Amino acid sequence: MTLAFASDFDRTLFFRDEPGGFKPADMAAISAFQQAGNCFGVSTGRSLRGVLDETRGRVRFDFFILATGALILDGRQRVIRRSVVRPVTVQHLIDEVDSLGPLVIHANDTVYSFGDPLPMQTHIDHLSEVGENLYGLSVWVGEERADKLARTINNRYGAELSAYPNRGIVDVVPRGCSKGEAVRIVRERLGADRIGAMGDSYNDAPMFGPADASFTFPDSPVEVRERASRVVGGIAEALSEFSSEVAL
Repeated sequence: MTLAFASDFDRTLFFRDEPGGFKPADMAAISAFQQAGNCFGVSTGRSLRGVLDETRGRVRFDFFILATGALILDGRQRVIRRSVVRPVTVQHLIDEVDSLGPLVIHANDTVYSFGDPLPMQTHIDHLSEVGENLYGLSVWVGEERADKLARTINNRYGAELSAYPNRGIVDVVPRGCSKGEAVRIVRERLGADRIGAMGDSYNDAPMFGPADASFTFPDSPVEVRERASRVVGGIAEALSEFSSEVAL
């Protein structure tokens, strides 16, 4: 039986305050899971560059769900599905939300910023510099405004865009894209008999429906805990429980 597991990246697999960024128990569990013939992948709002620059080869991913499902790659970084949005639509949205907080553009397997770029970001002066492979954008508005802004974007731009609140950030991607839809696509592509998923925030919850088992943390938002099938301490515990269910 082939198993697959999709993990959120930030605060689920990668912890900025953890020495080296990753918990040794999680790394050992992932390696054992893969050595047993199973597939482990990342499901994140980050770009490919944002994942690879942090992991630096320490994790071998069998698939990548990036930009909140707008870009799906196999383990060799070949495109399984790429969804893009019209630059004119993104420009209209930028004009509307630019005053609300810092924003970045997701395109071409990287992240672009109009301001002073953070590490793993590239500065641009105009959206036209990005080109056509434009997956969406993220805007930082704070916990209090994220849910409202996501609803507003979905109401106004729902014909072309989908917006997801993510702990103070709103991730905006092409319509129909989500981590949940990406999990369904990955499962079919891999031919996995069962697939598990783990995440800590609102934009991870869409993964929980199509997953056979879903996991989150005790300190995740209430809505996320209610939608997950299990509350665990981390990836290592989740992989252990997921694998054990199949063995029974």
